[in-house]
Amino acid sequence: NEGTGNIAHDSIGNNNGEIHGASWVKGINDNALSFDGKNDYIRVSNNNLNPSNELTVIAWVKWDIEPSTGQHWANIISKNGDNEWQIQHSYGNDKFEFAVKTENARKYVWSTTKPVKGKWYQVAGVYDGKYIKIYVNGRLENKVPLTGKIKTSSSEIDIGRRTWRDRYFNGVIDEVSIYDKALTDEEIRELYNNLGG
Repeated sequence: NEGTGNIAHDSIGNNNGEIHGASWVKGINDNALSFDGKNDYIRVSNNNLNPSNELTVIAWVKWDIEPSTGQHWANIISKNGDNEWQIQHSYGNDKFEFAVKTENARKYVWSTTKPVKGKWYQVAGVYDGKYIKIYVNGRLENKVPLTGKIKTSSSEIDIGRRTWRDRYFNGVIDEVSIYDKALTDEEIRELYNNLGG
């Protein structure tokens, strides 16, 4: 939550992100970064964020345009090497999408919520070794069976962009968190309530 500079600092570890074009604005909690949907993104390079058994990814997002009118498959956050995991907007159904690739399969799960312009959403993706799950605003909306260890690599993590066909996000992203464990329903709800619920 710096508010200035071209580095988004990791508040717990050393996985800082280099800001490319995105600008500091007011967020859901202190400062956030605004992305123009054209070429803005944050890159976390040479990171050690390689959960293999369980994973939780959380972000707060707010679109500056109607999501359905922006870039197809606009990315919120992704691990890029072998498409290990990502949270994005699904062009096919206009919902949030969480995807995870394991040694057994690559699976997708979609929210029931369709995001709209100008509203804050907490979106969370969880993999617990049995299911991939998607939460919106602290509530579990869908889950799909999946097993196996998550594919890992030393590749970068991008926020606001997915390198596959340069899928850019148009809006504000705040409070990005990555855990090497599967948070419970109660823990995700508590994180939501602490900031916006």
